[in-house]
Parts: sequence; C-alpha cells; structure tokens
Amino acid sequence: MTDVHLDTSTGDLALSDDGDDLVLVDGLLELAQRVLLTLDVRRGEWAFDQRLGLPYERLFVRAPDLRSIAAELEDLLLALDGVDSVDPAELSLNRATRSLTATLRLQSSFGEVVLVTDPPEGEASALTWRAVFHSPMPRC
Repeated sequence: MTDVHLDTSTGDLALSDDGDDLVLVDGLLELAQRVLLTLDVRRGEWAFDQRLGLPYERLFVRAPDLRSIAAELEDLLLALDGVDSVDPAELSLNRATRSLTATLRLQSSFGEVVLVTDPPEGEASALTWRAVFHSPMPRC
C-alpha cells in the first residue's frame, strides 16, 4: 500500500524539501505509520469505523488486567492488512507512577517493527508510541 507520509512530531502531512509535493510512503514505513495511527485512536472515536482503535476506558483504570490489554493489542494489530504475526505483548505497570510500559513486536513481509511506549514526562495517563525498525531503515 501507498499512503501520504505524516510527520511523526506534528501529525501534519509531510512535504517535499521544496514544499511543492506530498511525500508518499509504502512498505514497512507505511505499515508502521498505519499501526501507530491505529494505536492512537480511541475505539469509537472515528465515525467511519467505530471498531477501530484501542478501548482506552479499559486501559486507564485503577487495576488494569494486563493479560486482557495484551490480548487486545495483539488482536488489534493482527487485524491490520500486512501484519503477518504479533509476538506476545510485553507489558509492565509501574503502580507508583501509574505508567504502563509496553513493547509490541510485529512481523510483516516488509520486515519487523517494534513498537514501544514513550510516555511524555509527567503524563502517566498518556500512551505515546514510537516505532523501532529492525530491518534496513525505510526511506520516504
């Protein structure tokens, strides 16, 4: 698949160096971008597909069930086109800071993508994801 590239720091459409054209992505970079967008959507938030995204109301509770959260993340990723397999999610809850650290590894025909949470400083209730590539770094 080919898609427009989104700037990961701003969420804006990426433009070419001269600013005249949209930058397109495909392969592993497109898949990683699609996965990150899916993880950032709250289930029921997008009017065109109410099933898309994570059930945030189950994540941000006093006593989260890490096994069901891991299963939810794995099922969500496996439903995406291009994802061949997902390793069991590695989740760790720090009760003192109320932060969840997660690592997800997925395999595709393009290569492996590792997704890790990258919590913003001082924001225990936010899940911010970033992708780490374990194959040659894709180019836009």
